[in-house]
Amino acid sequence: MGVGKTLAMICAAEHLRKMYPGAFNLIVTTKPCASQWRDELFWNFMPEHRPRVLVLEDPKMRVGEILQQGVEYVICSYQFVRSRWEAFRKDIDAFESLKTGTVSEAKARGPRERPIFKSRQPASLHSDVYRQLGLPIRCMILDEGHLIKNEKSSTYKSLQNIDATVVFTLTGTLLVNRWMNAFGPVSLLKTHLFGMREQFSKAFSRGDIISAVAEPSSTKENRLIKFLQGVSRVRDER
Repeated sequence: MGVGKTLAMICAAEHLRKMYPGAFNLIVTTKPCASQWRDELFWNFMPEHRPRVLVLEDPKMRVGEILQQGVEYVICSYQFVRSRWEAFRKDIDAFESLKTGTVSEAKARGPRERPIFKSRQPASLHSDVYRQLGLPIRCMILDEGHLIKNEKSSTYKSLQNIDATVVFTLTGTLLVNRWMNAFGPVSLLKTHLFGMREQFSKAFSRGDIISAVAEPSSTKENRLIKFLQGVSRVRDER
């Protein structure tokens, strides 16, 4: 806290807004911090240059409604992204089951016996419509990125399936308990080198690459430090 990550990220996002076409910049944060981001976006701009901001909390809001508002920033919580992804996957899985014949339409009906395609949940963040319109999500900012340390979690998968041109993770504690915890937030970056945790572990650890407590070898420790420095930007102390 208090190391200037928010303001530095807003500056980077504004720079990207001039470089890349897109629908908006997406900020994913903890629920209590959503209002803080909104306030930062309000007070750090002159009135005539303040970006339009939407705090996305309505699960029924559709892509078209978001685009019609013409916002430059959308702020939502990790819980919101996860719940929207789980609802979206539930619909997709039901459609796939109907297509392959593994479940009847009657079984795919909703709680009120309505066909599932009539009660489909809006995919406000995971829709292909953004890319099809040539307006992809420009930049996704993952605040408190150390929370994304488990790549098998529903939260991780929900973020992984958001189609954003650029991804940043913000954290003051990249290595929470073990160095392997860095893989989660790092693996969501668009230019990372490692598709799986095993690859990340093999590059830096000694012994069992599957072990959650594997330690970096003495010969690879410097390599790990250089890698983390290469994908990170720390506050300038001057």
